[in-house]
Amino acid sequence: MNPFLSQAISLAESNVKQGGRPLGAVVVKDDTVIATGVNRMQAECDPTAHAELLALREAGKALKSPRQAG
Repeated sequence: MNPFLSQAISLAESNVKQGGRPLGAVVVKDDTVIATGVNRMQAECDPTAHAELLALREAGKALKSPRQAG
């Protein structure tokens, strides 16, 4: 299995153990993980707090750019 997919699954499993939903996301650039996220909709009462959106937001901060090409 792809190691990045394995990491996303692990994040999802950990989130369930903490009372969250089974969703995790990993943003990868040049074979390096630059951001991760888990579903936080219930915890934050935020309908936009999907794992992939939170991971993309963190990636933007890490890259200091809204562009995430590559």
